[in-house]
Amino acid sequence: MAAFSHLRCPFLVLVALAVGGGALAVAHPGHDHSDDDSGDRPPADFVYDPAGHAVASTVLEDAMWYDADVAASDGAVWYAWLEFTSGKGDRVWVGRRENGGWAQRTLATEQFGSYAHPTLTVDARGRMWLSYEAEHEQQWDVLLVRLDEQGRPATDVRRVSPGAGADVSHQVAADAEGLWFVWQSDEGGQF
Repeated sequence: MAAFSHLRCPFLVLVALAVGGGALAVAHPGHDHSDDDSGDRPPADFVYDPAGHAVASTVLEDAMWYDADVAASDGAVWYAWLEFTSGKGDRVWVGRRENGGWAQRTLATEQFGSYAHPTLTVDARGRMWLSYEAEHEQQWDVLLVRLDEQGRPATDVRRVSPGAGADVSHQVAADAEGLWFVWQSDEGGQF
């Protein structure tokens, strides 16, 4: 299982550093060209090492889909993602792809709202669960729903995080006993 949503944080940090000014990074030894007396290459502030392996990717349908997660279950690849609609907010989707197209695609949240971090988890019994964060009455909570074989909600949505403050950045793991959750919780302005 891979959560693509984690990739956004390093980008935000780099943007913040770039806006703040100053050097973003310094080349590590071997890339600073300090031993190059030829003058053919300019000094490098930063050089990326070549990638060991390239993975081809494709944008799925809509540029307004983001914050995705993926999980495998019974030989199928399932996706969960947010869809942003200007002036309305987000909705959470779940879908399964086969042969380059959607075999199943279902809205997990009918209402538009503020959602984050949709996460798919398969438990020890092979059941698929969708967890996500949602803002309700100016408070963020971690929510959970079990999905049926078609990716539709099979249970009522349950609140996982009991705190009164904002509960965000959750992670989920399954074991033989059930699901384990961790998240950050705002306690008096401190996470």
